[in-house]
Amino acid sequence: MTGVFFFGNMKIRHNREIRPFGNLHLPAPVGKEVLIWMHTMDEIVQQMASQGLRITDQRRSLAKLFVESPGYIAPKEVYDYMGKSYSGLSFDTVYRNLRIMEELGVLEQVVFEDGVKFKLHCRENDHHHHLICLQCGKTYPITHCPMDQTLVPDQFQVVKHKFEVFGYCKSCMQEEQTADL
Repeated sequence: MTGVFFFGNMKIRHNREIRPFGNLHLPAPVGKEVLIWMHTMDEIVQQMASQGLRITDQRRSLAKLFVESPGYIAPKEVYDYMGKSYSGLSFDTVYRNLRIMEELGVLEQVVFEDGVKFKLHCRENDHHHHLICLQCGKTYPITHCPMDQTLVPDQFQVVKHKFEVFGYCKSCMQEEQTADL
């Protein structure tokens, strides 16, 4: 379902149903219309098929899990979820498919203190990085890239980079303050 909603004075158009505190990538600039396009299940399946991957029920279920999940998921959680429907499924198979989906640009991998987690890749038009809430996983884009100010030595060639800032969103900070009372 597509739609439009307003966040402060930002008009946000999207191609997914809005879920409260879901996996929305709210923009940093204020007063700007922003497009938020998340991968659909059909797009994920099409991307896998275009790379010659066989489209199995397991891969469809994996795609569906990430399309319907609002936040970050650990490989073990994916394995436990998939194991309920597919007996005999190995952790290595699950992890290999997570890696494949990341390489295809369908999933993003983030390293948290408690390990690697994956989530559906946001498809914003501009290059960006993320502010990530450690409590709820809410993600906000950083539209300024720190690589612009990074001095790279002549003897080093950057081929890709990633920049994430971890902290707590306003809602989670308020919940923590309420719990302390």
